[in-house]
Amino acid sequence: MLTKGAIGNLVNRYRAVLTKCNLINTFGSLAVASMLVLGGAGVAEADAISIGKNESKTLEYTDISKDFSIVGQDGSILTINGGINFNCRDLGISEIENITQLNIDTGEITKRPSIYINNNNSTDESISINAKNINLTSHSGTSVVYIACGSNKAIDIGFDDNMHIAGRNAITNHGKNSTIDIKGGEGSVLTTNVTHNGIWVAYSENSSTKIKADTVSLKTGYEVLIKVASENASVSVDAKNLELICSNDDSSVVNLGADAKGASVDIKSSEQSIINGDLIVNSKDSKVCLNITGQESEFTGKS
Repeated sequence: MLTKGAIGNLVNRYRAVLTKCNLINTFGSLAVASMLVLGGAGVAEADAISIGKNESKTLEYTDISKDFSIVGQDGSILTINGGINFNCRDLGISEIENITQLNIDTGEITKRPSIYINNNNSTDESISINAKNINLTSHSGTSVVYIACGSNKAIDIGFDDNMHIAGRNAITNHGKNSTIDIKGGEGSVLTTNVTHNGIWVAYSENSSTKIKADTVSLKTGYEVLIKVASENASVSVDAKNLELICSNDDSSVVNLGADAKGASVDIKSSEQSIINGDLIVNSKDSKVCLNITGQESEFTGKS
């Protein structure tokens, strides 16, 4: 694809010929215009979408393309039907910024995760999201926030007030050298409604999965809340007020499997915490660290 500089050189080169033919005003202008359009398409880096102040916008999953950029203003409400799905297609570096209310629901449209990276390559790819309030709902049989494969992938989510995740597994990281980082602001609350794992990490050596908010509530009726089965993978949950609850009598809050050599799970609570379930470590050199400093703390389970 020609750059703008190359287009200018090309026009200057043939300017004399066009002048002799007395056609520069007509064909010369048309040539420049058409080549600039084509050149612009080649150098465009993002599919930019703007949302005005107090404006609501609804997008379909097919509207989300590589290197997308969605930027809102105060009061902007964004709904994405079908999820952000990059299944075997390039993602690039993409972002959603300054949204007051973000709703992503896969419904029956895709039956895939709400935020999904599934590219089996080593290309750097990332999604960055910043919003005041976030609701993520997936009707898939997998996870809500999901890096499925490949390496060097990143999902970064920042929220000011409230974030809710509903689906089968809340967060799954299966990418090598890949990160999922969810961070709330002061007074923020993160809640989940899941039928299986809260956090599942596997096939993802040297990966990092982090959750931090003032209040974090992860609950499940399934057998494991935080499941790790990858070498040197790290998981951290950091909150002032923390609930990690497994309602199944035979379930575990943390399970470091035999494949989790060198892996770590760090759980931190500085004010109030309820941890209900076992802490299981089945791999060499792996560890679970509990840093519970609050005066009102309750741990029910085996470690």
